[in-house]
Amino acid sequence: MPGKWTYREVVSRVARDPYGYVTTRQAAAADVPPIEIPKLAARGGLKRIGYGIYRIPEISATSHRP
Repeated sequence: MPGKWTYREVVSRVARDPYGYVTTRQAAAADVPPIEIPKLAARGGLKRIGYGIYRIPEISATSHRP
């Protein structure tokens, strides 16, 4: 596990810039094992958008934040 952060925290940091979207490749580059991404989705931490593409529901999908 990367440092003292949870996998969800690491994925959230990676997804923060591209409007909440993250790929399994980006997560792997941040030292999150690819097997952990579907687990996070199953627990509701991510929403599966397509093959290898996930989104963090809490992050706004547009640049216009309320």
